[in-house]
Amino acid sequence: MDEARALFYQERGRARLTTAQALGIMSIRELALGRDTIGWQYACLCFQMFLDLGFHNQKIHRHDTLNTRQLNGTCVGAWGIYCLEK
Repeated sequence: MDEARALFYQERGRARLTTAQALGIMSIRELALGRDTIGWQYACLCFQMFLDLGFHNQKIHRHDTLNTRQLNGTCVGAWGIYCLEK
């Protein structure tokens, strides 16, 4: 977990889908270990990064702006983050 935190701090200020996904996983781990405060902090960072990336905006899902692999990754990431939030 220390390595994940170190990598996250290197990425701070740069919104990326993979970083948002990692924050979601880190959030679930912390919540499962009973560390609710840090777990929800990671979740909030995950949600904010998701919004910063604009994945909630339907225009990003147009096929002419993303290739199939990017579109699939975006959709899977969006659903995962949505489920985490619920």
